[in-house]
Amino acid sequence: MSPTIVQWLVSKFGTRQYVGPFTAPGAAGVTAASQSNLDCRYSHIAAATATSFVATRPGSIVGVSAQLSAAITGAGTSIVVSVTKNGTEVACTASLTQAGAETKAYGTAAKGTLTFDAGDVLGISYTSTGISNTPTLVATLEIES
Repeated sequence: MSPTIVQWLVSKFGTRQYVGPFTAPGAAGVTAASQSNLDCRYSHIAAATATSFVATRPGSIVGVSAQLSAAITGAGTSIVVSVTKNGTEVACTASLTQAGAETKAYGTAAKGTLTFDAGDVLGISYTSTGISNTPTLVATLEIES
């Protein structure tokens, strides 16, 4: 494909990128019984302790996905995974509940709704409510520019 066609396609449709994985900050990525807005670690080989991704160009947050190693236990419990921009949660979440016995979930947002600029810090946090087991959490952020 010629560079001109690629440039036209990118200008017309944008590019999509998956950022992650992000893992719960507990040992081996395990979740905690009750946490509120706990930042997940951005897992990459350069720095095991980094918690976020710095955007290199402007764009939109368009999705988040989450997966647990096992369904959570404990009556009425849940885990909500949220996208963060500059440390503040935005309206793109994935919810997992004990009642639904889910081990995977996702959330989406329309392109242009949750925007960010170059230099903004994107990440993922989670809130857990009274879970009695501590499954491993892995999450991925989807962005489009």
